[in-house]
Amino acid sequence: MPAGYTHYVFGEQVLDQLNESIKKRIMPYIDLYHIGIHGPDILFYYDVYKKNPVKSLGFGMHQLPANSFFKHAKELIKQDATDAALAYTIGFITHFTLDSSLHPEIGVLENTLSMTHSLLESELDRELLVRIGKDPLTANLTTHIHPDYTIALVIAPFFDLKAEEVDKALHDLLFILKWLVAPTKLKRNFVLSVMKLGGMYEEYKGLLINYEKDEHAANDINHLIEMKDEAVPLAVSLINEYVDHLDDDYLNERFNRNYE
Repeated sequence: MPAGYTHYVFGEQVLDQLNESIKKRIMPYIDLYHIGIHGPDILFYYDVYKKNPVKSLGFGMHQLPANSFFKHAKELIKQDATDAALAYTIGFITHFTLDSSLHPEIGVLENTLSMTHSLLESELDRELLVRIGKDPLTANLTTHIHPDYTIALVIAPFFDLKAEEVDKALHDLLFILKWLVAPTKLKRNFVLSVMKLGGMYEEYKGLLINYEKDEHAANDINHLIEMKDEAVPLAVSLINEYVDHLDDDYLNERFNRNYE
Protein backbone atom coordinates (compact mmCIF):
# COMPACT_ATOMS: atom_id res chain seq x y z
CA MET A 1 0.00 0.00 0.00
CA PRO A 2 2.00 3.00 -1.22
CA ALA A 3 2.40 5.49 1.63
CA GLY A 4 0.44 3.13 3.86
CA TYR A 5 2.79 3.83 6.74
CA THR A 6 2.61 7.57 6.05
CA HIS A 7 -1.17 7.41 6.30
CA TYR A 8 -0.86 5.55 9.60
CA VAL A 9 1.53 8.15 11.02
CA PHE A 10 -0.72 10.96 9.85
CA GLY A 11 -3.78 9.25 11.33
CA GLU A 12 -2.04 8.95 14.70
CA GLN A 13 -0.98 12.60 14.58
CA VAL A 14 -4.56 13.66 13.91
CA LEU A 15 -6.01 11.36 16.57
CA ASP A 16 -3.66 12.88 19.12
CA GLN A 17 -4.95 16.38 18.29
CA LEU A 18 -8.68 15.61 18.36
CA ASN A 19 -10.73 16.80 21.31
CA GLU A 20 -11.49 14.28 24.03
CA SER A 21 -15.19 13.98 23.24
CA ILE A 22 -14.44 12.79 19.70
CA LYS A 23 -11.60 10.54 20.86
CA LYS A 24 -13.95 8.83 23.31
CA ARG A 25 -16.29 8.00 20.44
CA ILE A 26 -13.45 6.63 18.30
CA MET A 27 -11.52 4.54 20.81
CA PRO A 28 -14.05 1.68 21.23
CA TYR A 29 -13.83 1.29 17.44
CA ILE A 30 -10.16 2.06 16.95
CA ASP A 31 -9.75 -0.85 14.51
CA LEU A 32 -12.30 0.79 12.21
CA TYR A 33 -10.52 4.13 12.52
CA HIS A 34 -7.23 2.48 11.62
CA ILE A 35 -8.74 0.89 8.52
CA GLY A 36 -10.47 4.15 7.65
CA ILE A 37 -7.15 5.97 7.48
CA HIS A 38 -6.35 3.90 4.38
CA GLY A 39 -9.44 5.14 2.56
CA PRO A 40 -10.26 3.44 -0.76
CA ASP A 41 -6.75 1.95 -0.90
CA ILE A 42 -7.95 -1.16 0.94
CA LEU A 43 -9.68 -2.22 -2.28
CA PHE A 44 -6.49 -2.12 -4.39
CA TYR A 45 -5.49 -5.66 -3.45
CA TYR A 46 -8.76 -7.51 -3.99
CA ASP A 47 -7.82 -10.33 -6.39
CA VAL A 48 -4.85 -8.15 -7.21
CA TYR A 49 -3.67 -10.23 -10.19
CA LYS A 50 -6.77 -9.65 -12.29
CA LYS A 51 -9.09 -6.84 -13.23
CA ASN A 52 -12.28 -6.71 -11.20
CA PRO A 53 -14.93 -4.18 -10.14
CA VAL A 54 -13.79 -4.03 -6.51
CA LYS A 55 -10.22 -3.12 -7.36
CA SER A 56 -11.40 -0.68 -10.04
CA LEU A 57 -13.64 1.03 -7.48
CA GLY A 58 -10.67 1.67 -5.22
CA PHE A 59 -8.67 3.30 -7.98
CA GLY A 60 -11.64 5.12 -9.49
CA MET A 61 -12.68 6.81 -6.26
CA HIS A 62 -9.45 8.78 -6.21
CA GLN A 63 -10.49 10.61 -9.37
CA LEU A 64 -13.96 11.56 -8.09
CA PRO A 65 -14.98 14.43 -5.80
CA ALA A 66 -15.10 13.16 -2.23
CA ASN A 67 -18.36 14.91 -1.31
CA SER A 68 -20.71 12.12 -2.40
CA PHE A 69 -18.85 9.59 -0.24
CA PHE A 70 -19.00 11.76 2.86
CA LYS A 71 -22.65 12.68 2.31
CA HIS A 72 -23.46 8.97 2.11
CA ALA A 73 -21.36 8.39 5.22
CA LYS A 74 -23.59 10.76 7.20
CA GLU A 75 -26.61 8.61 6.38
CA LEU A 76 -24.79 5.47 7.52
CA ILE A 77 -23.71 7.18 10.74
CA LYS A 78 -27.31 8.17 11.46
CA GLN A 79 -28.44 4.57 10.95
CA ASP A 80 -25.76 3.19 13.28
CA ALA A 81 -26.77 2.80 16.91
CA THR A 82 -23.06 2.79 17.82
CA ASP A 83 -20.12 4.99 16.81
CA ALA A 84 -18.58 2.32 14.57
CA ALA A 85 -19.48 4.04 11.29
CA LEU A 86 -18.39 7.39 12.72
CA ALA A 87 -14.96 6.07 13.71
CA TYR A 88 -14.45 4.64 10.23
CA THR A 89 -15.55 7.90 8.58
CA ILE A 90 -13.24 10.01 10.73
CA GLY A 91 -10.33 7.79 9.74
CA PHE A 92 -11.38 8.16 6.11
CA ILE A 93 -11.30 11.96 6.46
CA THR A 94 -7.64 11.75 7.45
CA HIS A 95 -6.95 9.72 4.31
CA PHE A 96 -8.72 12.21 2.08
CA THR A 97 -6.97 15.16 3.73
CA LEU A 98 -3.50 13.71 3.30
CA ASP A 99 -4.07 12.52 -0.26
CA SER A 100 -5.56 15.81 -1.43
CA SER A 101 -2.76 17.74 0.29
CA LEU A 102 0.20 15.73 -1.03
CA HIS A 103 -0.86 14.16 -4.31
CA PRO A 104 -0.67 17.38 -6.39
CA GLU A 105 2.95 17.84 -5.30
CA ILE A 106 3.73 14.15 -5.85
CA GLY A 107 2.30 14.50 -9.37
CA VAL A 108 4.77 17.30 -10.07
CA LEU A 109 7.67 15.30 -8.63
CA GLU A 110 6.83 12.33 -10.85
CA ASN A 111 7.88 14.50 -13.79
CA THR A 112 10.73 16.48 -12.28
CA LEU A 113 12.38 13.43 -10.67
CA SER A 114 11.30 10.87 -13.29
CA MET A 115 9.97 8.61 -10.53
CA THR A 116 6.67 6.75 -10.33
CA HIS A 117 3.96 7.74 -7.88
CA SER A 118 4.32 4.51 -5.90
CA LEU A 119 8.11 4.79 -5.75
CA LEU A 120 7.89 8.34 -4.37
CA GLU A 121 5.44 7.20 -1.74
CA SER A 122 7.66 4.25 -0.83
CA GLU A 123 10.53 6.69 -0.32
CA LEU A 124 8.22 8.69 1.93
CA ASP A 125 7.44 5.60 4.01
CA ARG A 126 11.15 4.74 4.12
CA GLU A 127 12.16 8.11 5.50
CA LEU A 128 9.49 8.10 8.20
CA LEU A 129 10.53 4.61 9.29
CA VAL A 130 14.22 5.52 9.39
CA ARG A 131 13.46 8.59 11.50
CA ILE A 132 12.04 6.42 14.29
CA GLY A 133 14.82 3.85 14.04
CA LYS A 134 12.95 1.12 12.15
CA ASP A 135 14.47 -0.90 9.32
CA PRO A 136 12.33 -0.03 6.26
CA LEU A 137 13.20 -3.35 4.63
CA THR A 138 11.90 -5.55 7.44
CA ALA A 139 9.28 -3.45 9.25
CA ASN A 140 5.77 -4.89 9.47
CA LEU A 141 3.54 -2.01 8.41
CA THR A 142 0.16 -3.66 8.95
CA THR A 143 0.12 -4.37 12.68
CA HIS A 144 -2.70 -1.84 13.10
CA ILE A 145 -5.00 -3.59 10.58
CA HIS A 146 -7.19 -6.25 12.21
CA PRO A 147 -9.87 -7.43 9.79
CA ASP A 148 -12.81 -9.52 10.84
CA TYR A 149 -16.28 -10.06 9.47
CA THR A 150 -17.90 -7.68 11.96
CA ILE A 151 -15.65 -4.89 10.73
CA ALA A 152 -16.42 -5.78 7.11
CA LEU A 153 -20.14 -5.49 7.85
CA VAL A 154 -19.63 -1.88 8.96
CA ILE A 155 -17.43 -0.93 6.00
CA ALA A 156 -19.31 -2.64 3.15
CA PRO A 157 -22.23 -0.15 2.86
CA PHE A 158 -19.80 2.75 2.44
CA PHE A 159 -18.76 1.26 -0.91
CA ASP A 160 -22.02 -0.52 -1.78
CA LEU A 161 -20.13 -3.81 -1.56
CA LYS A 162 -20.84 -7.11 0.15
CA ALA A 163 -19.24 -7.72 3.53
CA GLU A 164 -17.57 -10.80 2.02
CA GLU A 165 -15.88 -8.60 -0.59
CA VAL A 166 -14.56 -6.14 1.99
CA ASP A 167 -13.36 -8.96 4.23
CA LYS A 168 -11.52 -10.55 1.31
CA ALA A 169 -10.02 -7.20 0.28
CA LEU A 170 -8.59 -6.70 3.76
CA HIS A 171 -7.17 -10.22 3.98
CA ASP A 172 -5.75 -9.92 0.45
CA LEU A 173 -4.14 -6.63 1.50
CA LEU A 174 -2.42 -8.29 4.46
CA PHE A 175 -1.27 -11.21 2.31
CA ILE A 176 0.19 -9.02 -0.45
CA LEU A 177 1.87 -6.54 1.90
CA LYS A 178 3.46 -9.42 3.79
CA TRP A 179 5.05 -10.57 0.53
CA LEU A 180 6.24 -7.04 -0.22
CA VAL A 181 8.43 -7.13 2.88
CA ALA A 182 11.39 -8.51 0.95
CA PRO A 183 14.76 -7.79 2.56
CA THR A 184 16.55 -10.71 0.86
CA LYS A 185 17.46 -10.66 -2.81
CA LEU A 186 15.97 -14.14 -3.25
CA LYS A 187 12.52 -13.08 -2.06
CA ARG A 188 12.74 -9.72 -3.83
CA ASN A 189 13.59 -11.34 -7.16
CA PHE A 190 10.75 -13.82 -6.69
CA VAL A 191 8.23 -11.04 -6.01
CA LEU A 192 9.42 -9.02 -9.00
CA SER A 193 9.21 -12.12 -11.21
CA VAL A 194 5.62 -12.73 -10.12
CA MET A 195 4.82 -9.09 -10.91
CA LYS A 196 6.26 -9.50 -14.39
CA LEU A 197 4.35 -12.72 -15.02
CA GLY A 198 1.14 -11.04 -13.87
CA GLY A 199 1.71 -8.01 -16.10
CA MET A 200 1.93 -5.81 -13.03
CA TYR A 201 5.62 -4.96 -12.93
CA GLU A 202 5.47 -1.34 -14.05
CA GLU A 203 2.41 -0.59 -11.92
CA TYR A 204 3.49 -2.28 -8.70
CA LYS A 205 7.30 -2.49 -8.59
CA GLY A 206 7.42 0.79 -6.67
CA LEU A 207 5.65 -0.88 -3.76
CA LEU A 208 8.92 -2.58 -2.84
CA ILE A 209 11.04 -0.29 -0.70
CA ASN A 210 14.49 -0.03 -2.27
CA TYR A 211 17.62 -1.19 -0.47
CA GLU A 212 19.12 2.28 -0.50
CA LYS A 213 17.64 5.73 0.00
CA ASP A 214 17.24 7.73 -3.21
CA GLU A 215 19.43 10.76 -2.45
CA HIS A 216 18.23 12.44 -5.63
CA ALA A 217 14.76 12.72 -4.09
CA ALA A 218 15.81 13.34 -0.47
CA ASN A 219 15.04 17.07 -0.29
CA ASP A 220 11.66 16.61 -1.92
CA ILE A 221 10.76 13.75 0.42
CA ASN A 222 11.63 15.97 3.39
CA HIS A 223 9.37 18.65 1.94
CA LEU A 224 6.52 16.14 1.58
CA ILE A 225 6.93 15.23 5.25
CA GLU A 226 6.68 18.91 6.15
CA MET A 227 3.52 19.16 4.05
CA LYS A 228 2.11 16.12 5.88
CA ASP A 229 2.70 17.76 9.24
CA GLU A 230 1.14 21.01 8.04
CA ALA A 231 -2.00 19.11 6.97
CA VAL A 232 -2.72 17.83 10.50
CA PRO A 233 -4.60 20.97 11.64
CA LEU A 234 -6.67 20.87 8.45
CA ALA A 235 -7.72 17.28 9.11
CA VAL A 236 -8.61 18.11 12.72
CA SER A 237 -10.67 21.08 11.57
CA LEU A 238 -12.49 19.06 8.89
CA ILE A 239 -13.29 16.32 11.40
CA ASN A 240 -14.56 18.72 14.05
CA GLU A 241 -16.76 20.48 11.52
CA TYR A 242 -18.03 17.21 10.05
CA VAL A 243 -19.03 15.91 13.49
CA ASP A 244 -20.74 19.22 14.30
CA HIS A 245 -22.87 18.89 11.15
CA LEU A 246 -23.80 15.20 11.28
CA ASP A 247 -27.48 16.10 11.42
CA ASP A 248 -27.56 18.39 8.39
CA ASP A 249 -26.35 18.41 4.79
CA TYR A 250 -23.44 20.82 5.22
CA LEU A 251 -20.04 19.72 3.95
CA ASN A 252 -16.87 21.78 3.83
CA GLU A 253 -16.03 22.82 0.27
CA ARG A 254 -12.74 20.94 0.61
CA PHE A 255 -14.73 17.75 0.01
CA ASN A 256 -15.55 19.00 -3.49
CA ARG A 257 -11.99 18.04 -4.39
CA ASN A 258 -10.87 14.58 -5.39
CA TYR A 259 -8.00 12.68 -3.84
CA GLU A 260 -5.52 13.79 -6.47
